[in-house]
Amino acid sequence: MTIGYTLAQLQYFCMVAELGSFSAAASAQHVSANAVSSAITALEESLGTKLCVRRRAHGVALTSSGQILYGQAKDVLARAEELFLSVADDDTESVRPISLGCDSALASTVLVRLVETFAKRHPRVALKVVVDPQDVLVGQLCDGELDCAILYDSGLPTILEKRELYRRTAHVVLSKQHRLSSRKSVNLRELAQDPLVLLDINPSRDYILRLIRGSGVTPDVHYEVSDREIAKALVARNLGYSVSVLDPVVDRNESGLALVRVPIAPKPSDEAMVIAWAAASSANARVVEMVDIATQQVAHSRAWGG
Repeated sequence: MTIGYTLAQLQYFCMVAELGSFSAAASAQHVSANAVSSAITALEESLGTKLCVRRRAHGVALTSSGQILYGQAKDVLARAEELFLSVADDDTESVRPISLGCDSALASTVLVRLVETFAKRHPRVALKVVVDPQDVLVGQLCDGELDCAILYDSGLPTILEKRELYRRTAHVVLSKQHRLSSRKSVNLRELAQDPLVLLDINPSRDYILRLIRGSGVTPDVHYEVSDREIAKALVARNLGYSVSVLDPVVDRNESGLALVRVPIAPKPSDEAMVIAWAAASSANARVVEMVDIATQQVAHSRAWGG
């Protein structure tokens, strides 16, 4: 079978589909608009179908055939890039950077170990690291802006694939001066009259409120903060308590004030942390290895998520 189109034509077509105009695609590819237009015309002639419709002042719209081709062309281009990297010299590894996201609450422990191990195995592969709240990262995964991300296994869309890394059980975080700080466990009802320092970042926020309300307590949300260190500082000054699925060993906050963690009784269900990726990223051998490394790290370290 003779293939009458080129990867360059597919690449130009995908850029037009994503950016909505020939001029924008040309600028992104550092070529002339005529070059992009000619490539699309040649692609349409090769396939024998109209792929897009040029609309004055409204950019370009894909036909039904164009929409089908776009979905498949993205996969073809990704596989072509992986084919190149699999046979190219090691010096070319950096051609395809990997973009790794991590929920901001997990970054201080999980992320560094994963990046360190991957960098040792592939020192020439460029690694873009993005630390953001979970809802932002999920959107970037779905849009193809990220290859994979470390997330809570909570409310993730079904279009994402995932692999569980580890589980953590929620606990209460108290000041050393709190009346219950020396207890071996605490029932959340014992904190019904205490102010709650709520970490205002999802999915942590929803999980904490659901957990407290599930124990029959209406939480007194006295402080809502979006920074973990500020939350810890307020708790350390005995201004309230917090609930967290992180920090299995909590000694003090950044200012040096003492904190303690106390198990919750009865024990709540565990929360899972996962590495997630879009289906299209499965064609990227480096992403597959990143997922494998993350899983291996957890298997050999009980301290993950600390």
